[in-house]
Amino acid sequence: MTIHAYVASIRTGQVLVVDPLAGVVSAAIGVGVLPFGVAVAPDGSRVYVTNFGGNDVSVVDTATGAVTG
Repeated sequence: MTIHAYVASIRTGQVLVVDPLAGVVSAAIGVGVLPFGVAVAPDGSRVYVTNFGGNDVSVVDTATGAVTG
């Protein structure tokens, strides 16, 4: 089982996918202006990111890394 942490990067407008066991960033996904809060769906299939600067929410598919909404 792979464990990931999702971290909002306000400076870059991305969510960083971090492998905490290896201590590396495995992906950076562009989400919006000033991403701030991150929540993971209970089944791990989606990540929801609030974008403070855009006053919206980005939805990321964790299987593909694509922003779906």
